[in-house]
Amino acid sequence: MKKMCTSLKPTTKLSDEMTLEEQDAWFKEFLSFYSWNESVLRTQPYETRLQVLYNCISPSLITLLSTDSTMSADDGKLRGIPIVKETPKGNCLTKLRGYLLAENPIHLRRHKLQKYTQHEGQKFSVWWAAKLNLVKQWNLEKGLSREDMLVLELIGGVFNEKLRGELIRRSGETDYEGLLKVAQNWHTSEITRAGLASDGTDEAARKAIRGRLKTETREIMSRPRRTRRETRRQGRITALTAETAKISTQEGSAQHGSKNATHAVE
Repeated sequence: MKKMCTSLKPTTKLSDEMTLEEQDAWFKEFLSFYSWNESVLRTQPYETRLQVLYNCISPSLITLLSTDSTMSADDGKLRGIPIVKETPKGNCLTKLRGYLLAENPIHLRRHKLQKYTQHEGQKFSVWWAAKLNLVKQWNLEKGLSREDMLVLELIGGVFNEKLRGELIRRSGETDYEGLLKVAQNWHTSEITRAGLASDGTDEAARKAIRGRLKTETREIMSRPRRTRRETRRQGRITALTAETAKISTQEGSAQHGSKNATHAVE
């Protein structure tokens, strides 16, 4: 009886802690391993073939795959979803890649590509090689639509970092129009919050003024009567001085106007 060749088996288990490059390498390794042993695996029950996959992935991914509603019928019996064979409905590897990419949405990957620039002292060849690796994650073979470009500009263009994070988080579950609505609602909330905060600040300022006036009044009333009279007299003198200055200013303006009129007549 022919035995399986394990020399091609991936050396590490697939997990969501891997980088996208490491995940891509794992998928290639597993596909080679499974394809090489397919003649042996074809004679085995589906549960055995599925266990071969389980032996190469992390416990968290096993849980996701085993609890996926599309993997089993209502009675709990496995539907026999192909492990690696390409079908219109996908296969187990397609599902695993979908779980992993859900944690790293396409628009986030494209945003990282746009933001990745050469830093000071970095060799051009090293930077460009890293840039090309990011390009692989763009799904450029499918092309970029007008909506894709609008989403990128929306995510990259907003000023608020928290809003950018929210747009990236929601980009995997809604389209451009949905993201635009998120941004508009965020802006409206910020304006409302700022207005309410301003009202609170104005009221606090009024309370502070009233408190200061009460304090000053208590200080004046606590002084000896003679001191209070001097304070009131000083206040009247200050008011009289201000009134005198106002009258002088008005008279000066009137005289200046008369001179201008006289010159005009001459």
